[in-house]
Amino acid sequence: VSSLAATGPSSGGVPHEEDAPVAPVTPYGHTKLAGEAEVRAHLGKIPWTIVRPPIVYGPRDPALLLVFRSVRRGIAPFLGRIERLYSLIHVRDLVQGALEAARSPKTAGETYFLTHEESSSWDRVMDHIRQSVRPGAKNVRIPLPLVTAAAALSDVGALISRKSAMLSLKKMPEIRAKEWLCTSKRAREAFGFSAQVGLQEGIQETADWYREVGWLQGS
Repeated sequence: VSSLAATGPSSGGVPHEEDAPVAPVTPYGHTKLAGEAEVRAHLGKIPWTIVRPPIVYGPRDPALLLVFRSVRRGIAPFLGRIERLYSLIHVRDLVQGALEAARSPKTAGETYFLTHEESSSWDRVMDHIRQSVRPGAKNVRIPLPLVTAAAALSDVGALISRKSAMLSLKKMPEIRAKEWLCTSKRAREAFGFSAQVGLQEGIQETADWYREVGWLQGS
């Protein structure tokens, strides 16, 4: 399992396909790309298939939990002033797609994006989070220089605590990018992949799970 980060941001509203030039913008993306290269080095030795998901969300995901908690407190955060576009996939669809890719005799030695075909703006993602957690949460625009400063402080805290940080300066190129879009057309044609969980359903399920296990309590 690789990542859209191995390919890098898209542009012009055109989703990446698997043969798009790769241009990762963070160490995470570079390591995912290096992992792909290591797998491809075994071509003819062992059967392999690479899948590249975009943003993955759903129950048990800690990454978007900070956003849900912020909305629970009444603040719906938006980074900068431009609209940002994303491809997303619910974890259940990703697992199903990875299993389908692994089982298909057509996929050996191939690479596939796995995503829901309906891309979303951050505004739309936030609308669904707000509806599922706190409808009255207010939109708050956070200037990117302030996010960068927070990332620097987070790096210092991680250095002191010796624990990895959710926000860091190394992640800022991914955060600044306007588009992270890809398409699963090749996976659909090769082994019939189709993501079934829509954004509204997936966000609601995620919020319900967070509540069930107490991750949103006291927020």
